[in-house]
Amino acid sequence: MKVGIVTSAYDRKREKGGTLQYTRRLVKKLKKKHGDEICLIHPVKSEDSLYEGVEEIIIPAGGKLQFLGIPKLQSAIVEKSIDAMHVLVQNSADLFNFLVLDIPKILTVHDLYLFLDRNPSLDVEFSKLLLQSVKSLVDRFIVPSLSTMKDLRNILNVPETDIRVIPEAPDVSFKPGGNKTRENPYILAHHLHPVGLKAFARLKKGGIPHKLLIFGESYGTEEDAKNMGIREDVEILGYVSKEELIALYNGAEMFIRPIWYEGFGLPPLEAMACGCPVIASNVGSLPEILDDAALLVENEVNQWVEAMTRVIEDDGLRKDLSERSLSQAEKYSWGKTAEKTYQVYREVTEKD
Repeated sequence: MKVGIVTSAYDRKREKGGTLQYTRRLVKKLKKKHGDEICLIHPVKSEDSLYEGVEEIIIPAGGKLQFLGIPKLQSAIVEKSIDAMHVLVQNSADLFNFLVLDIPKILTVHDLYLFLDRNPSLDVEFSKLLLQSVKSLVDRFIVPSLSTMKDLRNILNVPETDIRVIPEAPDVSFKPGGNKTRENPYILAHHLHPVGLKAFARLKKGGIPHKLLIFGESYGTEEDAKNMGIREDVEILGYVSKEELIALYNGAEMFIRPIWYEGFGLPPLEAMACGCPVIASNVGSLPEILDDAALLVENEVNQWVEAMTRVIEDDGLRKDLSERSLSQAEKYSWGKTAEKTYQVYREVTEKD
């Protein structure tokens, strides 16, 4: 068996973003045990370690012009005796690969956020249209949670028999330990639903000494914090390296995940792997993935204030959440993710 894995999106964005980390971690695990059974399909020859010791197909056409490379890809697939193809992200550019004929095809759908976006851009609308158009060409969908499987079934009418739930995982480097890099207490967040900022503002007025640190895209949080009079207490970190992130998780008094939709929930799971107490919105996949190891609350300011106050004031609760977090994170591993993915490859290539 030989499976072509499309890594074009990884080439475009490298380390940034959860779906790109999915590509890197999954491919590295597959290479370790099944390296002679995979071939990576991407647009430009690269010195990146992801491509060391593995067969490649280079298709120069990329981005929105990906479809121009389909004839060349079709020929390469025949030449390399590729038995199946796996597209790792549902980006519009990569969906054109489903125009390849005569082999089983697999698509990982990380979430259906683009169908729930309240203010979709033209690019999002194009991606939605393309995904709806190619869904009938997909033999198996891989999703990271039962919640996303339900979304896929309800929004795109994909039969449950064509969906395989394979959770993702924190990298093994996310673990407790290391020196604290900050003296003052802080609360950590990734992106931020407005309810989280409002709850923090109320807690600041109540006299807590904490800062709020936010990594990733800020989505207007800086202006909102200024309007609430707490700008000096909010640090917008932007993109941080993995090493910086591990240190931030380890030093945080808690990690908060106020959000209106979630397809899996990797940041709170990474926090848990570092033993950091987690509070999260009771939405999407989060109850399923975090279970009783986190405090799950509705997106209502009073509930967030109450939960955050409990974690700040109750040493025993923080210790209990930390211990439960470590146990919960241990349930997930990239070894399991890779092997379950490999079984899907076997399934689609042997089904006839």
